[in-house]
Amino acid sequence: MPITIPSTEDTQPTLQKDGGSTTFSFNAPQAWSVFITETTATRSASWLKVHPTSGAAGDATITITAEPNATGETRTAEVTIRSGSQAETVTVTQDYSNFITLEQREIVAGSEEQTVTLDITSTMEYEVLIPDSVDWITDGGNTRTVTTRSHMLTIAANSSYDPRQTEVVFRGKTDATLADTVKVYQAYKGAIVMVKNEYEVDAVGGALDFKVQTNLDLEVTVSADWIKQVQGRTRGLVEKDLFFDISPNESDSVGREATITIKGKDTGISQDILVRQTAYVPVLDTVIYRTGYTWEEAHDNLPLLYYAHVERERHYTNGKVYTDRFVDNGHPADVKVSIATELDTYPKNEPSEGTVIYDKHNGYKDSITYSRGEIFENDSIRIVHCSAIISANPTESETDIFDGNRNNIPEEWNNYVVSKLYDTSVNITQKVVDGLPLSLKAPGWYFQNLTYDNILQILLPDGVKPIFSSYVDVNQYDQYLSIDNKRIDFTKYYPNRENKYATEDLPATDSHGIGKRYIHECIVNFLGRNFYSSSIMDVYQRKYDLDRTYILGDCLALSDEYNIPKNEHIESIRLLSNKSIIGVSDVNWITYTGTNKKEKSTLYSAPGQFDAYEWDIQFNIQSNQDEKERVGHIYLKDDKGNTVKCITLTQRY
Repeated sequence: MPITIPSTEDTQPTLQKDGGSTTFSFNAPQAWSVFITETTATRSASWLKVHPTSGAAGDATITITAEPNATGETRTAEVTIRSGSQAETVTVTQDYSNFITLEQREIVAGSEEQTVTLDITSTMEYEVLIPDSVDWITDGGNTRTVTTRSHMLTIAANSSYDPRQTEVVFRGKTDATLADTVKVYQAYKGAIVMVKNEYEVDAVGGALDFKVQTNLDLEVTVSADWIKQVQGRTRGLVEKDLFFDISPNESDSVGREATITIKGKDTGISQDILVRQTAYVPVLDTVIYRTGYTWEEAHDNLPLLYYAHVERERHYTNGKVYTDRFVDNGHPADVKVSIATELDTYPKNEPSEGTVIYDKHNGYKDSITYSRGEIFENDSIRIVHCSAIISANPTESETDIFDGNRNNIPEEWNNYVVSKLYDTSVNITQKVVDGLPLSLKAPGWYFQNLTYDNILQILLPDGVKPIFSSYVDVNQYDQYLSIDNKRIDFTKYYPNRENKYATEDLPATDSHGIGKRYIHECIVNFLGRNFYSSSIMDVYQRKYDLDRTYILGDCLALSDEYNIPKNEHIESIRLLSNKSIIGVSDVNWITYTGTNKKEKSTLYSAPGQFDAYEWDIQFNIQSNQDEKERVGHIYLKDDKGNTVKCITLTQRY
């Protein structure tokens, strides 16, 4: 049976000049195979491929693919399909593209006349264009094969002193867009001809190769050791090739230049070639920020100061590292101890001294007497000692300890204020990934005070008032550097702070009764330095003479001078005392009627000394029948008749 080809198949396909593919389908009665031959000769056509090249009986499709046609001619090939004794042929045709190509694009000629043969491959007729001003090159024509021609140019002898050069263009006659150019350089007799007299090389160095046309034996010298002549890198060149290795320029700021001198042996003819090498321009690779601090001891009326700093390391691709140091203004770090008493409206560095009389909640008055003790201080330590004497038993006092409010909140960065600013030129503009937080503030240092107090209050036994309020802490600042649009903070340097509170019982002495010592401490380690602040507050009970009568509290309803109504009534004086009190008047309209002993006072009883009781002393006041005010006195006396208090009464009329 024959090979069957569908009527829709093209048995004479034409493929594009740039190459391409087509398919061909058929039905083979037996196993089949494919062969390709040129139509002009019985040989394989390498520019044409078929896939697959064989198969089993039945329907089959092959793909025919052609390479681009650069022969300058239309070409054909036959694809023969064989199945048993049967055969069918597909004739494939491919167009071509026009081109003009010179095998040599540069001629370096000596000064003597010579004819140069150029190999040119062309698919079309071309013309040779020599500039009108050039009379020393003539067109010698060509010899032609199918596409390759040998074209001759005759270069006249150069009798001038200077070298000369021009360009000769080979251009298609029917298509002016198709052209190729050869550059012609000619030396003068006895000269050294260089294509260029100056070369620019990159900072990284490398190879510098160039051609020299000369009829002289050459000597080569180099003015700098960073240029070294080496052996030839290629072979078979007509020109004299010179080869040099250029060392890298490790300077990142200064370019350099050197001269290569090519000299004809035993002649005065030479050529200098200037080689310029640019400075190496390194690229910023990594930026590292290192934080630290330094202490400056107190001197010349200046306090102890610390200076935060940031060292910025810029690492470049040339291996160099540059360090920039940014130092903040100095900030003090000092210990704080201040104490508030009932004599003060605010805490003081040196506690106040004196006696304060205050009102008690039970209607009586009382007093506290304060004394200031030794104060020890230096740059890192401050200890304040003070004492108070009260009527009540200090062992019954209570305390309250708590942290005060911070004056500022740490890490609220927008609230920090300027310490020092830099010009924006210090910022690095290249983007380097480092994970640091963004800062939109101007480059510089920003800071704020972060001190807060620890407060200890020592209360009177009845809780009506504090005896002392102690404030201890270390005066601390926090800061950060805004640089390169990043925030470099010092949070890892926050101080380690410990507050302590202790008490000690104090024995009675000749000058005072029993007491209690309250010790309030703050221990801080800040930037590698230890700080200590402490207040020592001693609270004593008054020392009493057991033979004396003491009035420990007066009734608020009756002062030392008091106005009373004109009608008849009973006045009562309440007071605390360790002994009974009697009343005596210096006028007949005031009559003492008696003293009543009331309850024992737990607050004012002095352990080991006496018990205090509340006493109610009563007087009868007669009606004032006069038409004017009258004045009388009440004298409160102890059991020995000694006056312990005098009260003046003015009665209205």
